[in-house]
Amino acid sequence: MKTPLKIVLLILAVPILFIGCKKSEMTDNSPAKADNALKSITYCGTTTTAYLYGYFDKVKTSYGTVTVGNDANNLYVTFTLTGDWTFMVKDIDPEIYYNGCYLFVGTKEELEASPYNYDIKTSDSTGHFNFPMFKNHYTPVNAGEKTYTFTISRASINVDCPMVVAFAGITDGTVKKYVSARNLLKGYGYWFTHCLQTCTVGKCETGYAYGGDQNDCFLNLGIGISNWGWSNGPISAPASLTWPIYAGAGQCDITKGIKVGTLSVNYTGTTATVTYNLDAPYKLTSTNLWIGNGASAYLPYKNGKFSAAPGQFGNLHTLNSVSTDTYTVTGLTGPIRIAAHADVCW
Repeated sequence: MKTPLKIVLLILAVPILFIGCKKSEMTDNSPAKADNALKSITYCGTTTTAYLYGYFDKVKTSYGTVTVGNDANNLYVTFTLTGDWTFMVKDIDPEIYYNGCYLFVGTKEELEASPYNYDIKTSDSTGHFNFPMFKNHYTPVNAGEKTYTFTISRASINVDCPMVVAFAGITDGTVKKYVSARNLLKGYGYWFTHCLQTCTVGKCETGYAYGGDQNDCFLNLGIGISNWGWSNGPISAPASLTWPIYAGAGQCDITKGIKVGTLSVNYTGTTATVTYNLDAPYKLTSTNLWIGNGASAYLPYKNGKFSAAPGQFGNLHTLNSVSTDTYTVTGLTGPIRIAAHADVCW
């Protein structure tokens, strides 16, 4: 009885090749395109590329690349084979069943605790991978496929620079090979890292929650304020409300603005829970929330006058391009008013 092929993981300190670009075009030139193969991915920052080398090869020959990059929501790992090489559809040896491409993304600790390895020694970080157990595995439906892209949610990655293990079973129609993403011949495996890149935004606008028939535009309050926005209320408990958030609605004209999401308000009489929820592709970079006690508490009252400066609203969150944000404000009584400001980018 043969035992499943064991692949040794060699941890190396040598850095692999980095290729930087703002936008990288990945073209699927396989005869049968996989459902999730991406023709074009717009990456944030730079990508990381490692070469696929064969096990037991005495000559350093690359059979393709593995390119890793991310946008604001996902990590993308693209296997691309070169020359006549394509992914194996099914290996004829029932005990050597590595076909298609296999991927692990996460931390070394997650790999050690998972069924994805036979043994990883903490002392020197070497061991054996159990590739068929990798949760990210693609087996081609048709022969001839040369590229495949895995899409992994950034929310599922618990580290800034995840560990990437990439492996594939390939063929040129006659010869079968097993390859992994590494940059040296010795050793049977190699892991590398991709540090998640910060996503710069193309456009940003000021946004405010619009309370419908409960809104008062700052410009119409008669209190000497010249910038737009809305103070919404009064709101009496119990209340559960949802209002649209508009960005770029100058002069409080919603026809000039963009609806970017909603604001939900739940008020018990003592506690208000306020949540911003933006629609894709809009993101929050900061929020400011004013909750005033009283039907006439339109805005903060500073130095004998009302102020519409968001920095004086009393509640501030500085955010890193997120789609949701929540405030819980306690110690309230009676009717309240809410002015909900946001810096929105996309």
